[in-house]
Amino acid sequence: MNSVSYPRLCEQSLAFPVRSAKSAPILRAATAADVDALCEIERRAFEFPWSRREFEFCVEAPRYTGVIVAEGSEPLGYAFYEKRARSYRLLSCAVVESRRREGLGTRLLAAVADALDEGRPEISCVVREGNVPAQLFLRNFGFRALWTVKGYYRATREEAYRMSYTREELRLSADCVRQRLLAR
Repeated sequence: MNSVSYPRLCEQSLAFPVRSAKSAPILRAATAADVDALCEIERRAFEFPWSRREFEFCVEAPRYTGVIVAEGSEPLGYAFYEKRARSYRLLSCAVVESRRREGLGTRLLAAVADALDEGRPEISCVVREGNVPAQLFLRNFGFRALWTVKGYYRATREEAYRMSYTREELRLSADCVRQRLLAR
């Protein structure tokens, strides 16, 4: 299978398989019609998935935004985030397992990062201590772990990492890529 390199944060490049142009996934807003598919993606991705009602609420409430990556009408992944007074909060993000490592999650996070502005220069999130793949994915995108939240998850008393992404990380990431290109 062909692959392309996607450099990120002066770290080793990640390889993503290339798909044909006719099946190129698109980004769009989440709608109520997507809720069944989102519940299924969530159920397969997480040990403690969101409920149908949580998805319905986030699709309907104006302070929440849902971004879907889809092929035709089929959602392949999603990211939901909340608009807060001075930041955005990434609430949940997942991609169907069979389509991971293709850059779809990166496209979803990039769509969330596009919302950053002077009034809301940060995206924050919490990640289970045991969810190392999510921690690494977010780190590759430019998120930093700020601190540990003891007993954050009530059901298991598991700790969580509070992670943050700011416009400054975006600038540093771009500078880092620029330096790598100039070094060639």
